[in-house]
Amino acid sequence: MNKINKNIVALGANSFFTDFSTEMILPLLPIFLDRFLHATKGEIGLIEGTAELGVALLIALSGFYSDRLGKRKILTVIGYGLSNLIKPFAFFAQSATMIATIRIADRVGKGIRSAPRDALISHSTPRESSGFIFGFHKMMDSAGAVVGSLSAFGLLWFLGESEATFRTIFALSLIPGIIAMAILVFFVVDAPFTPAPHTTISSWST
Repeated sequence: MNKINKNIVALGANSFFTDFSTEMILPLLPIFLDRFLHATKGEIGLIEGTAELGVALLIALSGFYSDRLGKRKILTVIGYGLSNLIKPFAFFAQSATMIATIRIADRVGKGIRSAPRDALISHSTPRESSGFIFGFHKMMDSAGAVVGSLSAFGLLWFLGESEATFRTIFALSLIPGIIAMAILVFFVVDAPFTPAPHTTISSWST
């Protein structure tokens, strides 16, 4: 039977609670923007498109600097910290611009953390178990998303679909976010390695 070490369990738990937090907010944002902040459909689409662009631009860059640093955990903590701490500020949002800022910062956090986190998982995984371990991590990630979505819509059903309820849910998303960060900071062990030579990104094309 494949063994899962403590680092993998902690990274999986971190992903579970991070997605728990994210999915308490993400499915509700378009409704909140449309119903209470009176954003147009074009504005909602622009927010999402710009946010996803931030992820695409930062994943490779973050991985590059992670190789240069010789450490994985610090960028992983920065990325998860940005996402988990910025999302609950939707509670205070009074305009589509404020939501856009929060959403883009959340995705920037994902872009920063994704490559070094995956490298940390890989370093903590025996080669013969890599498929199982990455599958376990993805399962935890998806489970958190399901629980987060169900929690948000359960609260909407119980409390009613008012603006106050939406804002309460946004604020409550801080709880799983803090749990995720505590697990990452206190239970995940870094995997130091010899940093990559000091090349520049532009040199890859030569």
